[in-house]
Amino acid sequence: MSQMALRFTVLFIVLIHHGVSLADQPAQIDRVTSEKAISRGLIYLIDRQNRNGSWSLQGHGTDVLLHSDSAATGLCLLAFLEAPNSMRQKHDAVIQSGIEYLVNVQDEEGNLYGSENDVSDNSVAFYSHAIATRALCDALRIRKDPALESPAQRAIDYIAASQHRMRGGWRYTPQKSSDTSVTCQMALACAAAKRADVQVPAAIDEGLLRWIKFCEMPGTPQQYRYNPFAPDTDTQRHGRWPSPCMTAAGGLIRLYANGNIPDQRDRSSSEFIFQYLPQFRVRSSPRRDVYYWYLSTLFMNRIGGEYAKRWQDTLLPMLLNSQVRTAADTSGEPGASWQIDYPDPDRWGMHAGPIYLTAMHVLTIESIIDQRWPSTPE
Repeated sequence: MSQMALRFTVLFIVLIHHGVSLADQPAQIDRVTSEKAISRGLIYLIDRQNRNGSWSLQGHGTDVLLHSDSAATGLCLLAFLEAPNSMRQKHDAVIQSGIEYLVNVQDEEGNLYGSENDVSDNSVAFYSHAIATRALCDALRIRKDPALESPAQRAIDYIAASQHRMRGGWRYTPQKSSDTSVTCQMALACAAAKRADVQVPAAIDEGLLRWIKFCEMPGTPQQYRYNPFAPDTDTQRHGRWPSPCMTAAGGLIRLYANGNIPDQRDRSSSEFIFQYLPQFRVRSSPRRDVYYWYLSTLFMNRIGGEYAKRWQDTLLPMLLNSQVRTAADTSGEPGASWQIDYPDPDRWGMHAGPIYLTAMHVLTIESIIDQRWPSTPE
């Protein structure tokens, strides 16, 4: 038996032991089989949409640490909005209900995050706003609904008002510090806004260029850090050093601020990321991190070339072959998800749960197939 065959045999036994079955495994990796995985993931999300149109991170068989209906709803909406056109049309009512929730939760300042609890309010409020803003802007671009113009513009205006004036980024609260992860999410939201013809103040782009300059690692400027101003303590010091995830995030920020025109530095960043290809490890040393994988997929796709292809060749089979179906998904078309600890624990799985993981996996697959096998007009 080959090593790969042995790996999936062991994985299958583990999943069956825990009462979870693998979704039908594709005989080959192509657009058709990828779209089937997307469809199953969307059905799983539909089954878990709340009556008010939102999704929640908590309440899906796992005790998660963070609560944010705004983030969960934004991520799920993005998964539907980035899906093939036929799926968007089929699930139009689901999308509309999610959009209405975000519009209704927006406050007078334009903020799309609804307060949840102290832990979440102090750690994911700006992540949530950025993700929800990106979803609103994508909905405006795709659906051409003029009713979304004002909410989208107000969401961008809130981003502008909360940007750190000196450092140029965002972190957890308005105008207090910056980090590359939150700032990347804000940059993705602003990129979606520009594609939807929403006005993005020039000061945002200028600030992004300042922040990304701060985050360059001296001597290796193609590598980026989470927070070069992090305190020099055991728990915070790591932010001063580059990582592949923050290099992908920093690369996306730099590309956006530079008009999405890659240069040699961006290609050097892709070379660094490529040294850390996606992989599954044993539980004692997990390497599963769909947040890193998604950001790196977006970045690699924009750089293109052999590294991007090999990244896709490595990651896509892993995503497709780790989708699972539970006994609850038995009526009508089968749904399937990605869980927090199969085949390895995800780095952020316990923080955000299976709704987050399923939406992020679907988005990653969508990003790969749109670049790898562009669809014909429907």
